[in-house]
Amino acid sequence: MGFRHRTRKEKEEAENTLIAIGNLSDMYSLSSASKGRQHPDRQSTWRTCYERDVDRIIYSMAYRRLRNKTQVFMFPSEQHITTRLMHTEEVYQVARGVCSFLGLNQTLAEAIARGHDLGHTPFGHTGEEELEMVMQEILGDDSYTFHHAKYGLDIVDRIEKDGKGLNLTHEVRDGIAKHSLGKERSKDPKYWPETVEGRVVFWSDKIAYTCSDMDDALRVGALNESDLPQAELRLLGPRKSKWIGSLNKALVETSLAYGDVNNDSFSGEYRDAFDTIKDFMYRNVYGGKTGDPDDPLKKEFKKARKQIRLVFEHVMETRFSDLEQKDAAHKTLDVVACMTDQSIMRYFKENFQPKAIY
Repeated sequence: MGFRHRTRKEKEEAENTLIAIGNLSDMYSLSSASKGRQHPDRQSTWRTCYERDVDRIIYSMAYRRLRNKTQVFMFPSEQHITTRLMHTEEVYQVARGVCSFLGLNQTLAEAIARGHDLGHTPFGHTGEEELEMVMQEILGDDSYTFHHAKYGLDIVDRIEKDGKGLNLTHEVRDGIAKHSLGKERSKDPKYWPETVEGRVVFWSDKIAYTCSDMDDALRVGALNESDLPQAELRLLGPRKSKWIGSLNKALVETSLAYGDVNNDSFSGEYRDAFDTIKDFMYRNVYGGKTGDPDDPLKKEFKKARKQIRLVFEHVMETRFSDLEQKDAAHKTLDVVACMTDQSIMRYFKENFQPKAIY
């Protein structure tokens, strides 16, 4: 038997056929029904619009930088600790599995998953918070916010490809922008991603980072087994793969029963256990252990904040001093936010640490 090639049009027709005969969900986001791109673009002969988006994201500079950006633990000597790129891969794997079970567009979910964290700064959420504070001070505007999801659109729309952007589809951009909503917005349907695949990625992100971050915290000694919520882990299982598997299964089963994927569809005892564990991680890991001034995580986060501030000030002073202050601040933000952990440390060393000249 020889190869059987399929054109884009044949793939699009196949999607319609599989929905019609019940092999795919009627909630499946058809490639042929995309709302399109921001700028006119030729269609591929072979690839669907979402297949092209996957390729554009994977080959972008921002995607490559994720391998040297912090997930939670900075500069791990343990090679099995999660980086931002590894987290992205896990989100994709979770989303692909859920979409496979629910009969949804796996390629659209992959594009959103691979692009969802492109807007992250060096040093993870610590860097994000410090850049927001620096910008508020320079702009004199306490209402200014910096959020990696929103900044992810800046990356794909105006920073990548020397300012040309990746020109992604509306559905992928929507999924990137809305993958992280916060507690209050998560309760309001108007803030959720438009596509069901985007909503799958929303939950896949939460499941992936909560389970991986807890596993990493155990590896580096930031937590002990006895610290963890015991009843909840007895429900989910003894190790990371079981935690993820149990939550995936619960998400699929409750979403099937509910008829959608959103804040209400993921429910029941597994959702309760997940919320308890997630709250535990926010109290004990993400911000450092509450009330413990000697917590090593807090000390490292503090050093990272100081380094980001000093580098920001130096870049703004040396590269954009000829611009009006607000313009200079925004230009500097793009430089610093796109740095990796390694590149900002290298910049700091070159400009702030004395070196022998003889």
